[in-house]
Amino acid sequence: SVAYSHDGDSIVSASDDQVVRFWDALSGRPKWAPFERHGEPVVVAGFILGSTTVVSLSRDGVVLVWHGHTGEIILEFEVTLGGGAIAALSDDGKKLLTVHIYAITIWDCETGQVVSTINHEAPPVMCGSFSPDASRAVLGLGDGRLCTWDVSTHELDAPLEGHDESPVHVAWSPDAKTIAS
Repeated sequence: SVAYSHDGDSIVSASDDQVVRFWDALSGRPKWAPFERHGEPVVVAGFILGSTTVVSLSRDGVVLVWHGHTGEIILEFEVTLGGGAIAALSDDGKKLLTVHIYAITIWDCETGQVVSTINHEAPPVMCGSFSPDASRAVLGLGDGRLCTWDVSTHELDAPLEGHDESPVHVAWSPDAKTIAS
């Protein structure tokens, strides 16, 4: 997982080596000390809007919200993840989407509380992404379809079709009018 800070000066990267690293976006050099507090590979990491606070999630379902400069943990909570460890952060870093066996859950990264959950049987969810304002999510399904989900009303829209295989990544355009997969 890789994400820019909102001012574009820093990059945070997370990887299977259980370490979250920070980079200067212009020079490519390390910016702050690596964060090595996760006990499993890190699935996703990103900044909370307007701060150097970082949210990171490891494969064991542990979410840490912490200060990027110091590594001081502000909040720790656990989420349920499926075997594929599918997760996505909203652009502002305040919401986390996780996929588990029969449901998709959105979490508030500032409180550790569930915002919304929808039940989902099959096909499996392969990827997901929030709209820029985090009011909607798009889910890439194992049968090649995409579904959009209104986070506040819990409604799934009619599926979008066109892939012959499972999508591996989905993204919204900055104006939220287009989805790429």
